[in-house]
Amino acid sequence: MLEAWRNRLGERLREMSTVPDVPGSVGQAMVELWRLAVDHANREVIANLKNESAELARERGGGRPDCWQPTPRPPGPKRLWS
Repeated sequence: MLEAWRNRLGERLREMSTVPDVPGSVGQAMVELWRLAVDHANREVIANLKNESAELARERGGGRPDCWQPTPRPPGPKRLWS
């Protein structure tokens, strides 16, 4: 559910360039800020999942805490507007 909300918000931010009242540089800054926030949130989620996995492995008496690996995301575009 949160992922869907973030995706919809990301789409709305990408559409900011079509709003005549918002300068292009402001829309671009908002999109970049959102991209950074999403990247940071993803890193936090991955770190938390790794910690929980390690804790579960310890509770089970060993195991492999590193068995779960996230699928890396391809890098996004550096600039969306020229």
